[in-house]
Amino acid sequence: MNNTFDWTRFGNLVRKDIMDIWHRFGVTMLILALMPLAVWIFWSIINNMTYISDINPFFRWGVMLSMSVLASILAPSSLYGSCNRPKEGVYFAMLPASKLEKYLSMLLMCIVVCPLMILVGGLVADTILTILPFGPYKEWVWNPVITLDPAQVDSDALLDILLSPSMWLMLFVSELICMSSTFIFTNTIFKKHKFWKTILWVWIISFALQIVVTPLISLGLINGSLEEWVIRLSDADPALLVKNIIWANIGANMVFSALLIWWSGHRIKKMTY
Repeated sequence: MNNTFDWTRFGNLVRKDIMDIWHRFGVTMLILALMPLAVWIFWSIINNMTYISDINPFFRWGVMLSMSVLASILAPSSLYGSCNRPKEGVYFAMLPASKLEKYLSMLLMCIVVCPLMILVGGLVADTILTILPFGPYKEWVWNPVITLDPAQVDSDALLDILLSPSMWLMLFVSELICMSSTFIFTNTIFKKHKFWKTILWVWIISFALQIVVTPLISLGLINGSLEEWVIRLSDADPALLVKNIIWANIGANMVFSALLIWWSGHRIKKMTY
């Protein structure tokens, strides 16, 4: 089938991929979605049984968002692990859809559907646990988000930036897309043990970069150029500096993600069985 796009065909493929989530990834998804329950039980056990201290809602948000990211990096190998294998990949190749439609559905499942399902499931579990008259969940998890209004906080510009939910949300989304696109890309390269091989190679590449960057930093300190930049940064407006760092991180994540998404699509387009 040629590399074309048809909305009806794409919709049928998306429905099929969503139905396949339970068979291929359902147990793992359920465990990730019920992680608030595990936190609730663990916190109840380690605390005094006569008095259980509250769990901060921000910590609970961190658990749920972390599980969403974990779902996004596990989904490629769990749902589409056979797409590049000579024998098992025939099933993927024979699906009644173009390679473009298959790849777009893959991106949708890994980057949007699976993380969103985990987040919704985690919020439902967290809400049920908060309703209970006992346990460490005393405060609604969304209370800090609703009341977090920088305009109502008597603070400086730096605190306004640090209390900006929209900026942190964009940073989180960019990080999720970046990490998921990395595992989608390696899913088209490795044949087996894709998740752990990706982790291993990320560590190796990070270590190699550290070996290269460390002497450059030392050389910069010796020449004084790096020290000059540090002085300039220390004299800069802290609010503007933090804002620029966050936006630079978001921009780098999106550029890196776009490159990997394009490269992964190119590899899937060229796959033969």
